[in-house]
Amino acid sequence: MSFGLLFLRSCAVADSTRPPLPAEVSINTAAGRGGFLIVTLRAESGEGLPFIVDTGSPITFFDKSLEPKLGRRLGTMPVTTASGDKQKSGLYAAPKIYLGGTPLVTGGNIVTRDFRQSSRVDSHVMGILGMDCLRHYCLQLDFDAGKMRFLYPDCVNASELGNAFSLTFHGSYPFIQHTGLVGESTNLMIDVGCRIDGLVNKGKFNGLTELLPECVCDRKTYSNLIVAAVDHVNSIGLNFLSRHLVTLDFPKKTMYLKQTSIGPLDISMRASRLGAPMEVLEGLKEKGQLVGLSKDAKGVVCIEENSDAHPKSATLDCRQNGDSSVYRYIVSRASEDSPWRLEKAWQTDAMGKVIKEYPVP
Repeated sequence: MSFGLLFLRSCAVADSTRPPLPAEVSINTAAGRGGFLIVTLRAESGEGLPFIVDTGSPITFFDKSLEPKLGRRLGTMPVTTASGDKQKSGLYAAPKIYLGGTPLVTGGNIVTRDFRQSSRVDSHVMGILGMDCLRHYCLQLDFDAGKMRFLYPDCVNASELGNAFSLTFHGSYPFIQHTGLVGESTNLMIDVGCRIDGLVNKGKFNGLTELLPECVCDRKTYSNLIVAAVDHVNSIGLNFLSRHLVTLDFPKKTMYLKQTSIGPLDISMRASRLGAPMEVLEGLKEKGQLVGLSKDAKGVVCIEENSDAHPKSATLDCRQNGDSSVYRYIVSRASEDSPWRLEKAWQTDAMGKVIKEYPVP
């Protein structure tokens, strides 16, 4: 009998003594292409709930609309989201949630948020599956096959999973100690909820974002990366991770990356959706012509999810450090071969209410 068969048999015996793991699920098309990684969970009632998978969230969130189904409210707590939104959120005992027919291990409590008023999350999203759940599992993200798998930690063949990185946890956030996409060696948070390639501390480059035509990381070459400058964290995001077979073995505190692509999952989509629209805003900002933001403004750009390979418009959100407002811009083009131009600009508060519309020259 081959070693491989012995290996599989030993896992099968071990599996019979453990709680079952969820079956593999399909990865949504937009994940790793500028969109969130979204799975459909099931409540005890059988209701399907689209949840963002987010290693950058220490806790699991439910949409505020689900509060009547969550039982007695245990308290209220302030929550500041990654985009800077501030909400008074409800604290509830964690309900049972399922992936397929398998119950997930969760923390003791969950928190509610109003996702419909978030400027960064699609209105159909009903929650975020955070590290209080994910830390119990060994997850594998196979973007080539379009699958997310749950594995038993002692049944994976580490020699087939690529480079190994030790994980440490700070406040439930997973980190590796490694040279970042920009800058020197630092603690890098592994943030599946970050839709671009990565985040760096402000001051690493001029402007809000940078398109890196080429980058060498861990002695491997990558191309066409989008990195944003923020004031609080260095991280590796989902779009960078999607260039790999990713295995996040949280119980054994190890991440494995096996490179499968030098460039983004879809180069034509990345070039048209991410690079060119941002370059339009950066060009206007450098000239002091970006309405709403000054030439020296520092902040974050994020792009709304759009699954079209060759879209004719993109919506970008900008924030200034110290300002809770969101400055929103629509950049469009008449056809695939036409130049991108600023079409619309307006300012909202953190909850999405329009404060001011700007004339566009």
